Amino acid sequence: MAEPNRLERYHALRNANLDMAFATVFGALVAGSFLQEFIRQLTSDDRIRAWLSALPAILGILMIPGSILGERQKNYKSFVAVGGLLWRLFWIPVIFLPLLPPSWPRLEILFACIVLQAVSIFTINATYNQWLSQLVPESHRGWYFSRRFALGIVVGAAVGFPTSLFADAMRDSGMTNAGLSIIFAVGVICGLISFIFYLRMPSTERTSVASGTMTESLRSLGAPFSHKPFRRLFTFLVVFTVAQVIGGPFFFYYGREVLDLRLIDLTIIGSFMAAASLASAPMWGFLSDKYGNKPVLFVSGALLAVGPLAWTITSPGAYVWNYTVLILGHV
Repeated sequence: MAEPNRLERYHALRNANLDMAFATVFGALVAGSFLQEFIRQLTSDDRIRAWLSALPAILGILMIPGSILGERQKNYKSFVAVGGLLWRLFWIPVIFLPLLPPSWPRLEILFACIVLQAVSIFTINATYNQWLSQLVPESHRGWYFSRRFALGIVVGAAVGFPTSLFADAMRDSGMTNAGLSIIFAVGVICGLISFIFYLRMPSTERTSVASGTMTESLRSLGAPFSHKPFRRLFTFLVVFTVAQVIGGPFFFYYGREVLDLRLIDLTIIGSFMAAASLASAPMWGFLSDKYGNKPVLFVSGALLAVGPLAWTITSPGAYVWNYTVLILGHV
């Protein structure tokens, strides 16, 4: 198969951005705050809540064997298509879960769907990103992916506001579960639309396919650990990720059940954080180029701790204070 020409690359990346835009809407509606709100309706057990919320992060480790498997496939598109389609389809049962009677095993079905969709997407995620990197000229990769990142933030914020208002209105009308079912359904529809744009991308093939056994490929992953700087970075990332997995799921429930924040309140706070990240990205890039990645990583990591610390000085009933502290803390 011939290498795609300039025009074919342009159409591929344009469809990839449309795929990402609708997939962002899909992810925002079937996961995030709305999924956590549904979990809140299903159980009050904090251990179950934490497990359900942390499962996707834990299963992210599957990107490692997924990337190895992807390197053995000649065609990018066909390999990614299987996992991408299953990722979307496994969310379909979740549409109906809020409408089922409590006697049904809704929690167990939700658990299975979360695991299956995470396995599907993480298996192909690294290969999809590698494919996009091959389509973008090396001199334009920073430009392309920074704008792709910005598009995702804008789309996520744009869909979050009206959907949160809708969910709050449905809750006030005593129709929380019906509202969540509608939100999940719209999300899945957007996910299927995103897949249509994905299918419009021209098929491309690898110039070389990995050989050798899976065992040899897995063993080769240990080579970077012989370098001390890599071991330090890896340790930092492990600790950082574990901290997020442990504490992350409970901010939502604390905000909803203790501080009595509405979904739109949480969306506004999250939007301030997203806007600050987007606005500060050029500054961090400049500082990284001037002083190196290590000091920037240290400073940015320290600043990230301000967000969780802001929650520790909130107080039930102090609405204005909580709003102010949380917005400033997440900016």
